[in-house]
Amino acid sequence: SVGIVEMIDNKATGNTLHLIVNPERDSHPAALAVHRMTPEFLAQFPPLGPAQAQQIRDFIGDAPIVITCRTTERDGKAFTLDEAFITNELQNAGVTPPPASQWVNVRRWSESLYGQDGARLDAVLDRYGIDRNKRDELGHGALLDAELLAAAYPRLQREYAAHAASKTSAVPPVRKP
Repeated sequence: SVGIVEMIDNKATGNTLHLIVNPERDSHPAALAVHRMTPEFLAQFPPLGPAQAQQIRDFIGDAPIVITCRTTERDGKAFTLDEAFITNELQNAGVTPPPASQWVNVRRWSESLYGQDGARLDAVLDRYGIDRNKRDELGHGALLDAELLAAAYPRLQREYAAHAASKTSAVPPVRKP
């Protein structure tokens, strides 16, 4: 499932893109527990093809792609599942993926502000008083998670910018003799 929320000036515009595609393979049991999309449900959707891939790319355009995803290291490089997945799927469909510079992973911001446990999307939503009952009831969905992240993003951005500025301002200036 791909879910994207358009934001202009840090506000969701109401314009969204939601596609459900058949991955043509079984979901890992842990992933199935999160998204709750059974093989039977997914069988009714087509696999991601060139037209859908282009639709995703056109929707994104040159806008920042804001995600919250744990980053790990693979082969000596930072690896973020969401970015790697979309990049791979678009390339497989013959569509040029967004450059790495277009991705903004706010999970790193959350970790800097609140630590590893406090960086989970649920924890950030709770901290900001954003209702996540629908997520708890229905499970994680790409569009729902994107909408919730869009609601948290402006405040998270402000708090991270203030945090980064306070760390910078705490460094004394270098004095020349």
